[in-house]
Amino acid sequence: MSDETLADESLILVFSGKWHALWMLRQVFAAIDEAACKAQSRKAAGKVPERSDISADHMTTLMETFCEIGRHKLPKTNFVLEDLPTTNRIYAFKRDQLRVYGAFVEPSDHPRTFLCTAIDPGKKRNQPNKAIIARADRLMSDHLDLIRARLVPSDMQE
Repeated sequence: MSDETLADESLILVFSGKWHALWMLRQVFAAIDEAACKAQSRKAAGKVPERSDISADHMTTLMETFCEIGRHKLPKTNFVLEDLPTTNRIYAFKRDQLRVYGAFVEPSDHPRTFLCTAIDPGKKRNQPNKAIIARADRLMSDHLDLIRARLVPSDMQE
């Protein structure tokens, strides 16, 4: 994973590929990274990783694939639009019971920029958690200007 951060260090560029650039809020990145590292260290020690840690490890692979081949080539069960009323169109990366929520920043940019704003690490039901999706939507709105400023080439900011 990449570790390019913005000046305020709340946003991290995690993957950049042919189709998409994927940014995350620092707390989302930390939660996924911690679980993925636990899975890898348990594997290295010859132990069986916990299911939630394996999901996080697989989630990073899913997100990297999303950036390289685009969302339309991912299995429909792994990247879906959440059908709830929100200001932004909130999508979910899904792997087992782990969910990472976010939205596209600008529909017209290429590669398209996706910002992950919330995580539900221990989902117990198949129904989406409305409070977490509402939080993802609010955080997306709060960080849109910051990420858009980052996407504008520096010679155009003057």
